Amino acid sequence: MANAQIGGASWASQLRYWSATNQKTENNLVGRVTGTAVTYGSSANSYPDPDSFLMTFFQAAEPGGFAETECFAYTMGVNNNANPAEVLAPQITECVVQNIEETSANLAISVSKGDCAEYYYEVTDAEHGIDEIFFFDNVVLNDLISSTEYNLTITPRDFSGNAGTPYEVNFTTGGFIQISYGVANDIRFVLKSTESTLEVYMEPTDPNKTFIGAAAYLTPAGSGSFEPAGKISPDGKYFYVKTSDNSLNGKIITIDCRYNIDGEWVMSNNVITEGEMSGKPIKHLMGGAVAPETELPVLNGVEFIGRSDNSIILDLDGQDNTIVYYEITGGEEPVNAFRTGQYYFTSFKPGNVYNLTITAMDLAGNRSSNSIQVPFKAASRSNVFDGDNFNYNTTLKPEIPGGELAAIIQYNGETLTLGCTTISDKLPTGNQNRTFWSEQKSAFLPTVKIDGVSYSLESNVYNEDPELANSAIVSFTDFIGEKPLTEGAIITVQWNVFWSSNSGNFFTGVFDYKIGDYGQADIVAPTLPNLQNTGTSVTWPPCFDALSEVEKYVVNIDGDDVATILDLNEESYEYTLPETFTTMSVKAYDFAGNYSESQLPTSVCETANLNMLIISSNNGFNVVGVEVKALDLCDLTGKTIASSDNAIIQCNKAGVYLLKVTTADGNVVIEKVLKAK
Repeated sequence: MANAQIGGASWASQLRYWSATNQKTENNLVGRVTGTAVTYGSSANSYPDPDSFLMTFFQAAEPGGFAETECFAYTMGVNNNANPAEVLAPQITECVVQNIEETSANLAISVSKGDCAEYYYEVTDAEHGIDEIFFFDNVVLNDLISSTEYNLTITPRDFSGNAGTPYEVNFTTGGFIQISYGVANDIRFVLKSTESTLEVYMEPTDPNKTFIGAAAYLTPAGSGSFEPAGKISPDGKYFYVKTSDNSLNGKIITIDCRYNIDGEWVMSNNVITEGEMSGKPIKHLMGGAVAPETELPVLNGVEFIGRSDNSIILDLDGQDNTIVYYEITGGEEPVNAFRTGQYYFTSFKPGNVYNLTITAMDLAGNRSSNSIQVPFKAASRSNVFDGDNFNYNTTLKPEIPGGELAAIIQYNGETLTLGCTTISDKLPTGNQNRTFWSEQKSAFLPTVKIDGVSYSLESNVYNEDPELANSAIVSFTDFIGEKPLTEGAIITVQWNVFWSSNSGNFFTGVFDYKIGDYGQADIVAPTLPNLQNTGTSVTWPPCFDALSEVEKYVVNIDGDDVATILDLNEESYEYTLPETFTTMSVKAYDFAGNYSESQLPTSVCETANLNMLIISSNNGFNVVGVEVKALDLCDLTGKTIASSDNAIIQCNKAGVYLLKVTTADGNVVIEKVLKAK
């Protein structure tokens, strides 16, 4: 296997123990000498009994494949079979310390071999826990401590047990400056870490520019560089990456912030170019201390400003005398937002309700004295592919140039809802709102067939008749039958309904659906708000939307939108009425912008000031000037007003309503509202 190199996998070089019963213990030799076929390592694995056992060496070479030596006997504690010709031990003639860094140094050793053919070095420093063996003359020491004096003892040995004179060498590692933020050419960066997790944030220094591409190349001390996967924000204004790669644990990391802003990549950007640290390399100790601060960061405000694809957009406003960032909890997992201004929050699952808590933070760990909560409901992923786009769609009967059904496909990360509807503007007019038998008509169940297995559509979504439906759905959580519900999996889907007009049943075509696809925008509005007037407020139960779900309710008074109430899956919603108004309505919006609107009936709702005049009485006298303010006549029953003995009172809208009242302790209690003929 001449010219072969040992493979890079941890198992590519092994020392194997073999017991008397032929049981194998694998010890990975993970050390590699770059550019050679030399490997080395150590093992903490226990060895077989007795102390004398068999060993082999295994190598996975490139090229050449797998190779393994013949078994050889080895006795623990014996260095090697002594060679009578090896009398003079190897001696170190010189050791030069080179490339001293904060956590590493190189030793270039010169040696006189004496009588031996092969030798190795024991390198120790008891004070700092160094006790290593090296098999080559160029030694690299890693994982050192910055600004520390090391006193090494290097002892050369041959494999017959002869030891040369110990050689002393001293050096001090370089000082280290923790870098956590700064400006490097065209970008501003922030670094935040624990001992095992690193977050890197980058944004252009010019607010008018955006990233075309960006990457953070990380080089842990003593290891090779790598690029963890990160993301550019939808508006291109910032780049963020979070990684917990094992190679970073407790290490000093050199960061190369690469980017493409003006159409050309900047491939080397690892030095600070502005401020007091200008000229310093961008190095960061994982979990290392940052400069203490006593002044708390300030959180000025948070605004929910919209949605974008898989994100909600928050406007974050805070300040600090160094770096302010924002801790966001209440989502699927805690998030640190390092951008003041428009931030894209993604730690949520579709269709769920969240109440986020945002707190301003600084890198020293100080928290703002206040936090702000932002509730929101995430849109569901839904499909209504129909009309012009024949995927998961309205289907065509060969003899009819138009659609019969529109598909309902909704996925929220955990639950898949499948159904069909005739409530679609994309259907031909004659097919819109057509009814089919529901699950209450047991002989004619609507079904959906998934991968060849039929499931009944269990919920009649919109139609009040229990036997008829124009939309019906069924939901699956975690499993479809016995098959795990996995995002990205392909399933085949087919729907079947029986038309209530006795025109037989209808099968759609068979379609492939990729679980999690988004599909065409929702075109069906939510159900109408069912408004209930209490006299001082209006209440309504939650509306329903079979596709993207209900997002919010907008209250309109006299032509002006005066309030927005988020649908957070509450049992009911309420709006307090003003003392005077003419018209009032509520719109229910889904996440696609479709809405339905209900008007509070004005025929029984007059809240303008009403002068109630006594026009007759059964005891021979009249009382005038009785006044009722800001009351809804349709809800006056049981309310008390100041008036005289038994009277019939008519409102100043003559001939519209009559109020029958009786006396109660000097006041008038309304018994009943009578509509005049």
